[in-house]
Amino acid sequence: MGDYPSGRQLAAKFGSKAGNGSTGAADLLQQFADELKRKAELFREAKKNYQATDEQISGDLGRGIQW
Repeated sequence: MGDYPSGRQLAAKFGSKAGNGSTGAADLLQQFADELKRKAELFREAKKNYQATDEQISGDLGRGIQW
C-alpha cells in the first residue's frame, strides 16, 4: 500500500476487517479449514468402514463357493 499515510490507513483498515471477530476473513477461513478437517476425518472413517464391509462380503462369498 506504500508508505503514504493513506496507504497505511488502508492497510490498517484491511487488517482490521480480516481480524474482525467471527465476521473477519481470518476467522472465517479458520472455520472453513476446521470444517474441511472434520470432513476429511469422516471420509477416512467411511473408507475404513467400506474396506471392512468389502472384506466381510468377500469372505462370505468365498465361504459360499466352498460349500
